[in-house]
Amino acid sequence: MNTTPRFSAFVPGVIHNPSNGSHGHWSQGHHWARVWRDRTLVAILHVRAIGRMGVDGFGPDYNPRRPKHITLLAQVGKRRFDKHDNLRSALKPVVDGLVRARVIHDDGDGCGHVFEYLQIFNKNAERGVRITVAEQEGGVSQ
Repeated sequence: MNTTPRFSAFVPGVIHNPSNGSHGHWSQGHHWARVWRDRTLVAILHVRAIGRMGVDGFGPDYNPRRPKHITLLAQVGKRRFDKHDNLRSALKPVVDGLVRARVIHDDGDGCGHVFEYLQIFNKNAERGVRITVAEQEGGVSQ
């Protein structure tokens, strides 16, 4: 698969899987997801502001419907997440933030975007999620 790098952004914060364990009332999970969506939006807006100065991949030709390869790299320090489901669940609000920021038009199965979920365990690194977006060669998804 050929991809063209567009931009990268870092969203600081500690992630956890809202599906595991007791995290209190449902509203606490809702608040946690909203905070991560908002953090993602702010990180993307920052990248877009830099892009207006000619540093990055947001330009007049940017199209959220064009198929993208999105890598989400979680920097964790306490424990690793099960890659198959726990990591995806923990990063769901970040993906929703990408939709909200209009980086992508949809995150459903038929959207044409490819999501890659990775994690690095490092007790000394800053906690958060590194988002890398690359455009795939090809047309516009439906």
